[in-house]
Amino acid sequence: MISLLASPMDLVADANFVVAAAIALAAGVVSFASPCVVPLVPGYLSYMTGLAFVYALGLGVPFIAFGLAFQRAGRALAWMRRHAVAIQRTGGGLLATVGVAIATGWWWELILVLQPIIGRWTLLL
Repeated sequence: MISLLASPMDLVADANFVVAAAIALAAGVVSFASPCVVPLVPGYLSYMTGLAFVYALGLGVPFIAFGLAFQRAGRALAWMRRHAVAIQRTGGGLLATVGVAIATGWWWELILVLQPIIGRWTLLL
């Protein structure tokens, strides 16, 4: 056991410190791969290599492409826009019906009836 007043060399030689350092290193690697840090890495690297414009272009082009695609899809789905109120009311009615069915226990009875049918379904991938 190393006391609190031990020298740094005694601390480094202690097996518990080696294990703790390995765990700390692993935690640093894992935290580097966190969703908050990973998006910053390409920008940082492109800035450091002088390719920030290329990075910005690569980041912007997909957003522009998705915007154009959704604009086209929006025109193609004009029928849904025209009937939005009816679609919302139908969805709300179905949601309320399922809520009542769950609250009364009818939902579980329906699931038990449908389970033999649903159990045979497979994913087509």
